Formats: sequence, C-alpha cells, structure tokens
Amino acid sequence: LLTKGDASVRVESAALRSLAGVRGPEARPVLEAWLKKDAHRDQLRTAALNGLLSYQDPGDVALCLTYSRGPWSPDLRRAAISGLGRLGRLASCPEASLKQILERLSGCLNSGSVRLRNTALHALRDLGAGARPLRALLETLAERIAERILWEPQAVRCFVRIEKLDRGPGALGVEIVRSVADLALRATPLPDTAPHPHVVYLSNAAIASANLGRWLDQL
Repeated sequence: LLTKGDASVRVESAALRSLAGVRGPEARPVLEAWLKKDAHRDQLRTAALNGLLSYQDPGDVALCLTYSRGPWSPDLRRAAISGLGRLGRLASCPEASLKQILERLSGCLNSGSVRLRNTALHALRDLGAGARPLRALLETLAERIAERILWEPQAVRCFVRIEKLDRGPGALGVEIVRSVADLALRATPLPDTAPHPHVVYLSNAAIASANLGRWLDQL
C-alpha cells in the first residue's frame, strides 16, 4: 500500500503507523521517505515522524529540531516537540544534543500557541532531571509575572510559584516573593510579555463543523 499509495491520506497514515510497529531495519527507510510527502496539515509527515521516534534513536534529534519550528503544521510541530522530550531522556542522548533540546523547548515556552507551550512543558517534564538547567528560565518567567502584578496600583507584595512540571520524575519548579520596593531597584522593566487575546465568536454551526480544528489552529 505504501509503495503504490492510496487516495485516502488517513489510510496512508494508518499504514505508516502499522509499519512503525514492526520497527525492523527495512521499515526505517520507508518512514524516512514518507517525511517528504506533502499532505493536508502534514498528516503523513506526522505519522512518519512518530514512527521514526519509536526507534528511540538519539540521531533523530535533528529531525525533531527541524520540524519543531518553521512553516510546518501545528500537529507536526507538536509531534516534534514531544519527540524532543522523549529522545532527551535517553541515556544515550549526547550532551550536545540535550543542550539543543533544552534551548528549543525553552524557546517554545514563548510561543503564541497555547497548545505548543503545553506540549513543550510536557516534554520538559519527560526530561525529568535533565530539565534542571532551565531553572533560570523559570525564575525569569516568575520575575515577569511578579512585575506585571506589581505594576498594578492595588498590588504591594506578591508570591509567585511555578509548578507546572510537578508530575513524574525530576519535578521542577520555582518560588519567589517580590514587593513594590523591588521595582525601584530594577533599572529597566522587563519586556512586555502580557498576552493580547483575540475574542472570537463561534456559532453553533461553526462548533459542529468538521473544520473547527483547522480554524482554531489558524487563530
């Protein structure tokens, strides 16, 4: 089926997932070839990438780095980000690759997509103790949250705790306490990272539409 192809992308994706379950040496070249196939929302690339990740080969870090950013669909990017977490926790993952993984996942935490941010957080949780170098990043995030609160006229003092990665091995989190007096010690305020949400009205017909997921991804 994968040699001749099929008119249905779903059928081809299912075939790729089945082939990945074999995990034989003859299956890997086929999966790699299907990474080059274009399809709606990168369904074929996503299925092929997930299949390759089942081999648990640290050499696939480069693939995940490629597909975790850029013009790819949200589904493919989330699969790549999740893959970085799975590959980074392997004992055979080189230190240089782990550093690249941490840099990419930390960058994903600033994504405008809630789904991508959540996927990156889950990937960091999968890394466990390997994610501890990101403590400084979490401290910076906590500082930004505290400063945003303290610029409000009603605020005098605030306590910020970040414990998003509190499941599984190697839980990671930070706690800080800041007051209005601390703002006076800061030479320049932190960059504005406040969210600027869009309010979108969805009719009942839109909610029931098969295109709802695609519309949400485009927001």
